Amino acid sequence: MERQTKHRFLVAVVAVVAAALLAIPAVTQQPAEKYNLAVPMIEGFEQTKFIEMIQQMGVALGKKMGCDIKSQPLVFKYGQRLIDLVRSGVKAGKIDVSYINGLEHGEALLAGESDLTPVFILGMQKSTVEKACFFVRKGEFKDISELRGKKFKASHPLLSRAILYKNGIDEPLDKFFGSVGYATDSPLNPMMEGLANKSIDVFGTYLHTVWLAGELTKKDSIVQALGCEDVESHWVFVARKDMPEQRKAQLIKAATTAHKDKEFAQFQFAFTMINGHFMPVDDKAIKINKEFASMVKKGGWRKEEAEFFKKYHPGYKGK
Repeated sequence: MERQTKHRFLVAVVAVVAAALLAIPAVTQQPAEKYNLAVPMIEGFEQTKFIEMIQQMGVALGKKMGCDIKSQPLVFKYGQRLIDLVRSGVKAGKIDVSYINGLEHGEALLAGESDLTPVFILGMQKSTVEKACFFVRKGEFKDISELRGKKFKASHPLLSRAILYKNGIDEPLDKFFGSVGYATDSPLNPMMEGLANKSIDVFGTYLHTVWLAGELTKKDSIVQALGCEDVESHWVFVARKDMPEQRKAQLIKAATTAHKDKEFAQFQFAFTMINGHFMPVDDKAIKINKEFASMVKKGGWRKEEAEFFKKYHPGYKGK
């Protein structure tokens, strides 16, 4: 499977399974009960066949389970905070369940915000926590310190900033590296091509992104991970605060047991592909998200992130 298709397929499958979970009615649920699942998608991806599949699956499952499930993309642009869009949709009565990233979860915890209730996490590699790494050509570098002055690109700059910080280097990316730029990691092709033609020496991203692309397992891969660190949790699914507690509990139970539930047999391939499943929001995830948020706040990294996208991403439309 091509890298682009595989990555998008993962996003779509997650949304479809989530729609299936919402379609399981509570004991006291009335047939007319309605729920809205918002599926975050970067601008430009929302009109794909995958979204049509999500919507059709949500409708079909809703009819089968006796409730009305409406799933739709929540379109966001680079530079926008996903959690703000989710909150806006919840306040407008358009969103009941969606997901946010680990950093945003951590920032909400630090701020004492409780308008969104974390219900479960999409675990990968049997963990709720993400690893972020630098990726270099095999055998070329042995230590992060050797990357100083090298040619670097990323699509998620804060991950690389955190890796440097956790290794005793508290410097903006454009101060540590010789040159800095943006490149997408979905698909991963631009990053891999950059390493191959030596237009870059290193890129930073999530470990699972390179793993899902098959670059960590194929024999002829040129890439090698360097300086991997736990940075944030995987996607955190959240529900509106005023959703009935019984409904939330039922949703959590359905999600965290779906990987071994016969009713979800048609989705097992997705769990196998990511070597994971929906997991409870555990202490490890909470701790790592709060630590990441603290680093970002203390260092003023959100400002660095905005400047990175404004300078290096041609489609940046932040605040």
